[in-house]
Amino acid sequence: MRRAYSDWAELMTELTDIDALVEEARDCLRTGKGAKAVELLQQIVETDADCLKAHEMLAAAHYRGNESEKAIEHFQVVLRLDPRKKQADINIGAIYNRMGRFNDSVNALRRGIQKDRKCADGFYNLGLAYRGLNQLSMAVSAYREAIRLEPEMAEAHLNLANVFVEMGNHQQAILHYKKAIDFRPGFVRAERGLIQAEMARDRAKDAISPFGRLVSEEQLAAAAIEKA
Repeated sequence: MRRAYSDWAELMTELTDIDALVEEARDCLRTGKGAKAVELLQQIVETDADCLKAHEMLAAAHYRGNESEKAIEHFQVVLRLDPRKKQADINIGAIYNRMGRFNDSVNALRRGIQKDRKCADGFYNLGLAYRGLNQLSMAVSAYREAIRLEPEMAEAHLNLANVFVEMGNHQQAILHYKKAIDFRPGFVRAERGLIQAEMARDRAKDAISPFGRLVSEEQLAAAAIEKA
């Protein structure tokens, strides 16, 4: 908690100092000086443990530095200070996905989505979590909702297409790979996925050709020998 102040002037001076440190830390994050940003933000929370902005920025800095546990810790402080912060839940879910803790991710993301049913990022990350749990139909539903909320989200179309490939639905996969490329021209992963999905579709068509399979001379000779 914030410490007690002897007078109003002292409080205002310290708040001004904190604001200055927050801005300096923000500039450090923008310019890639993550370690310096963390140092400044730690000074702030030592002075004011309830500085919401400092905890948000510390969480972001630790996330960029691949310090997942520390990032989650500060996002949890943000939620304690302001439970309405849906983005903190979404970010925790995204971090759990990166850690492979997909059940924890689903729980965090559901909390965030309950606070805002129109959060496309929440449903996108939920799709990743369900795919990690191999609950493919749930992943499809989550990605579809993300796309409904943000139709031009190329990454959502890509990941939805990838799930359809796993489910053997090549036609739907092709559709969403093409949409991903439409919304992000030159999207290499989508272009590569599209080629592979079209090849898989063509192989599937050949396997069920109504004209039957052509038998080679070698196969006929082998069959004759076996029969004899």
